[in-house]
Amino acid sequence: MSENEVQLPIPSYRPKRWVFLRNPWLIVVALALGLAFWQWFETRARLAETQQELARRLGESDASAKLTRGEAAKVQEQVLALSGTGEKPRRCQPAGN
Repeated sequence: MSENEVQLPIPSYRPKRWVFLRNPWLIVVALALGLAFWQWFETRARLAETQQELARRLGESDASAKLTRGEAAKVQEQVLALSGTGEKPRRCQPAGN
């Protein structure tokens, strides 16, 4: 080396950690993905609750319908017993036949 040449220090290469977090778009995308996941999870939970409620109501409705049919059969038997004919009542035919 000559006297006129100045020796510059060689910078040491050190990768900076978390430098990717300085990009605001990356943060926005990460937040959007987090929000989408939360919405998906919440929707699944509410849908499961709704399905359970629907199953419960359908069970109650079915039990009520069975009870109503049973009561209707009892009333029909009582009507037949009181009428003394022993015949089943005929259904009304629609007009025009």
